[in-house]
Amino acid sequence: MFVPARNPYDRQILAEHVGERARAKGQVQVLMGDQRWIVRRTGEATAVRCALCGMGSTTPCYSRGCEDIRYCVACALGRE
Repeated sequence: MFVPARNPYDRQILAEHVGERARAKGQVQVLMGDQRWIVRRTGEATAVRCALCGMGSTTPCYSRGCEDIRYCVACALGRE
């Protein structure tokens, strides 16, 4: 699926859609520009803290090749 990410609203919609798909399917890969993100569903009771905002997320994002640093979907995909 290809979606635009031209402005903050587009990126917000993208982040919401990716979060929903990751919860439904377990794992989603997102390519944005030169960045590749892997979004994985964790266990229902297991929330991972975002490295940027500190919020807990059950669908953390990992930058391809660096799975030590985790972000929430909003911080990974919602920023320019």
